[in-house]
This record gives sequence, structure tokens and C-alpha cells, in this order.
Amino acid sequence: PSLSQEQRARGIGADAARGREGLWPPASARKEAAFRARGGHRPLKERMASEANPAHDGPGEAEGEAEVLRSQGNDHFKAQRHEEAAECYRQALRLLNDSVGAASAPLTPLGQAVRLNLAACLQRLGADPEESVQLCSEVLAADPLSAKAFFRRGLAQRDAARAAADAASKRDALVAARRDLREAARLEPSDRQLRAQLDEVADELKALGGAGLGLGGLYDDREIQEPPPPPVVCSNCGREGHPLCGRALWVAQRAAWLGMPVSEVDRDPPSFEDDGTLRAAIRAARGEGAENAAGTGPGESGASDSDALADLEADGESLSETEYEMLEDCLCAIDRPYPQLKRKLALPRAVRCAEQLWDEVG
Repeated sequence: PSLSQEQRARGIGADAARGREGLWPPASARKEAAFRARGGHRPLKERMASEANPAHDGPGEAEGEAEVLRSQGNDHFKAQRHEEAAECYRQALRLLNDSVGAASAPLTPLGQAVRLNLAACLQRLGADPEESVQLCSEVLAADPLSAKAFFRRGLAQRDAARAAADAASKRDALVAARRDLREAARLEPSDRQLRAQLDEVADELKALGGAGLGLGGLYDDREIQEPPPPPVVCSNCGREGHPLCGRALWVAQRAAWLGMPVSEVDRDPPSFEDDGTLRAAIRAARGEGAENAAGTGPGESGASDSDALADLEADGESLSETEYEMLEDCLCAIDRPYPQLKRKLALPRAVRCAEQLWDEVG
């Protein structure tokens, strides 16, 4: 049965009275009890409202305020108001540290940007370089490939070197600055400003006597390579890529094959009917060996010309059937690569083989 309006009103009033007297939990207490009974999960309607307005959450609201402060700091920095910019960055950093913890703040891109911007302000203001080094180191702990962090830390190390009292501390700081700047240059090889700073640090190191330590430039850690040899130029045609060509190459190869001087091989006979002096020079060279072997003196003929020529053609050993076939293949070849012989042969032997081939073909 339905309740009358008077009964419903009486019941609502009784509930309110019980709540005032502590006999019945009020609505807020009942809602909190239901929230805990669900294991701490908020109702769907409340979660959707919270997700639609993330700026009202704790960390999200702090990050939004930090982003506003970073934007204000950027405007001050562009206007050369470095003190105001640094103060904005410090406030943004404090908000991030208070909301998510100082250890995890650099893990966010906003935390990294705020630290690097603050380090840039401190360097412009001439503040203690150690704070800039610490800020950049925190960024590098989160992003080891941050070229900007290496660059900022390298500049801070350079400033620390310039403020150092003794030469040893100055050299150590410059070495650290060069290491960071060189790493930044490897990550950003096209940045001219970065390379200019690196060269400046290298010059300061050289002035301290660090040139012998391999601390001069960007690639001093590489091994020094010998310069490449000059290109080969042909002495006959003047072109690059080969030392000799044409007749000069043929004469040089023939002289090496015969074991005779190039000047002797290059001497042409006066006419086609004349045998020239090459054969006589070869006979004389082989005849001297025969004279020494026979014990005859100079001017005495230990062997006739025909015997010397026979010795020349014999070449000490007879050719096997396989070697003879290889010689025929070499003489008949017209395309590269030409067949190779197993050993050197006297020219007359090759000529006699060629004549036999021509007789067979003809």
C-alpha cells in the first residue's frame, strides 16, 4: 500500500530527528560508509566528473600551475629579465616537487624543461655553477640522451673552471666540460653554436698544456690514420689508375719474362730481315753460364751457337702432356682471364708451340 503525504512527511522528519539525536547516521556518514564498503572506489558519476576536470586533482592541478609558471618564466627570459624568470622556474619546480616528489619530478617532460630553463637562467645571472650542474644531472638521470642537458652542464663546468683557484681544478673542470660538450655534439652534429663552445673549451685546455693529453678537439680520441697514398699515374698516357700501358707495358712484361734488361728488349732491329741484338744478348747471357760450367775462359767457345740455342729451347726439362695442353690453351685464348701456366717457360718453347698450332690450323 502507498503511503500518504502525511506519513511520508512524518517519516522524513523522524529520520532527520534521529540524525540530530545520533540515532541514525546522516546522509554524509551513510555515503562515506557506502564508499568504504565498495573498497574505496568512487561511484561512476563522481569518477566521470573528476576525469572531466583533472585540474582539480592534486598532482594534475600542481602540474597545471607549474606549466603556467614556466610559460611566465619563458616570457621573462625572452625579455632578458633573468631574475624574474629564475623565480618563476623555482616556483614551478617547488610545485612539482611538493606534488609528485623531488625524485620523480625529472621523469616528466615538464620537470626536465623547468630544470634546464632554470639552469640557463643561472648561467646568465652568473650564479654558482654547481646548482646548474646538479639540475642538468637530474635531467640526464631521466633522459641520458638529452643533448640540451649535456650542453648546459658543459657550459656550467666551463664556468666552474674559469672560477677555479688552482690549475689542477681548472683542468679537471675543463675536461668534464669538454666531455659533456663532445657528447652533446655527437647527439646534435649540425649545431654550430655547440661546436663553437667545444672549440673554445679545447683552446682553453691547450693553453693549460692539455694538448698532449688528446684533449684538443671533437675527434681526438680517434686513432690518427696515415694519409692515403697518391693515385697511381701512368708514365705513358698520364692517366690515373695504372702505372704503365701500351708498348711500354708490353716491353716491361717481356723483359721480366726473359730476364733481360728493358733497354735490350726495347731495342728494335733495323729491318725485318735483321734478327736484331736480343737473341745474341740472350745467347751471350746463357753462354756465360755455359762457359763457367765448362771451365772455359773468356773468348773461348765452350759450346756452339746451335748448342746454346738448343739449351735455351730445352729449358732444362721437357713439358708434360698437361703442361703442353695448358700452353696451347694459353696461346689460343682471346678473352680474359687468360689461362695461367704452372711455371715459367722460355720464349722459344712458346714460339715453337705456336708454330705447331699454326701449322695444324693452316
